[in-house]
Amino acid sequence: MKIVFDLLRHGPQGLGIIEEDSYIGEVYATKQLVDTEEQEGYRIIIEEHHDPEMLRTLRQYYSKTPA
Repeated sequence: MKIVFDLLRHGPQGLGIIEEDSYIGEVYATKQLVDTEEQEGYRIIIEEHHDPEMLRTLRQYYSKTPA
């Protein structure tokens, strides 16, 4: 999952969807059997924290951390 998180983050090789992987609150991943190779793939659902106090704390922490 670290590779997926790195891809979603801000940075030279990231998509910029999330600020830091510690902002992620929940991750859902499932594996299903499929009939054909064309149906293969990944379905990953990632949700950020919904706690305003936690988000404030994380933003304060990362604003003080040199990149």
